[in-house]
Amino acid sequence: MHRLVIQIDDSLLDKVMEYLRSLPGKKVKVLIEDPQKYEKKSIDFNRFHIPTLEKISDPLAWQKELRSEWN
Repeated sequence: MHRLVIQIDDSLLDKVMEYLRSLPGKKVKVLIEDPQKYEKKSIDFNRFHIPTLEKISDPLAWQKELRSEWN
């Protein structure tokens, strides 16, 4: 047996579910998962305290220095 995970637009969900439910129940099992479970959530980095970053006096210059090896 295989497991298929698909992302479907709301406008097509009813049609796809209708088709899947029409298939033999012993061969196809429809598992509905909450789509909000997979939504990207933003992280508030203000919650974290990173003491090593406090030593950086000019963050922009520090980033340019790190990225200079890519040029």
